[in-house]
Amino acid sequence: MGSVQRKIALLGSGNFAWQLYEFFRSGDVPLAFHYARSTDGFSDFIPRESTLQCTELHPLLEAEVIILAISDPALSELSGQLQDANRLLIHTSGPKSMEVLQGNRRGVFYIPQTMTKGRKIDAAGLRVCLEADEEKDEVWLEQLCYSLGLESIRMNSEKRKHLHLSAVFANNFTNQMYAAAEEWMTINELPFD
Repeated sequence: MGSVQRKIALLGSGNFAWQLYEFFRSGDVPLAFHYARSTDGFSDFIPRESTLQCTELHPLLEAEVIILAISDPALSELSGQLQDANRLLIHTSGPKSMEVLQGNRRGVFYIPQTMTKGRKIDAAGLRVCLEADEEKDEVWLEQLCYSLGLESIRMNSEKRKHLHLSAVFANNFTNQMYAAAEEWMTINELPFD
């Protein structure tokens, strides 16, 4: 599995898909297909000449690797429509196990980081939690991370679920503290900035 040069498809038009798309652009890794449910989904994405934007699933059947950066509830159904004995299906969810994906070759590419469209994150220092059914697919995912400028760590679904919960707690607790501080400042007629 020496090269990351494969026909890769990215499904999704949300925050994580946007950031992943930017990692592909910056890492100069070819992305063959980008899928969104409607053409409106592409409005925040800078088109690449080498990437086919599509709103139909059938072009994706040519892909060797499909990254599903979509909502957790849609993972099982969409992976069922895209499964193939030789195609690697990858989801980007923190709390979901690989078993949510239908297919013979499955993997996970999870970054415990808040992603926001339009706010590009520097790949340097970001760790990707990887998991795959097959050793050769985990090796390929590690090579992909390296090509995108990301660090990787292998982590099974159970540990990743706990990491995700910790990350959500730390992020939301901090945000709640900021909200409480802002409320206190407002009550006391002080500028929050």
